[in-house]
Amino acid sequence: MSKSLSLNLDDKVLREVDAAAHELHLPRETFLQQAIGSYVRQIGHRRLRSRLRKESALTAGESMRVLKEFEAIS
Repeated sequence: MSKSLSLNLDDKVLREVDAAAHELHLPRETFLQQAIGSYVRQIGHRRLRSRLRKESALTAGESMRVLKEFEAIS
């Protein structure tokens, strides 16, 4: 299902969009859909990287704690 969207762009941005769409042999609407989709995926990837960094830091801390316990036993 598609929804309609109204978008105002300044002239310079619109010229850049049109030039990029033309270069890729895409209609403006298709270019904008792909560009927005790409940006949304980038944001998702950034969120995932951030989450993985946080979880990795938690795991690293736990791993160091376990390592110190084993060193104390040895």
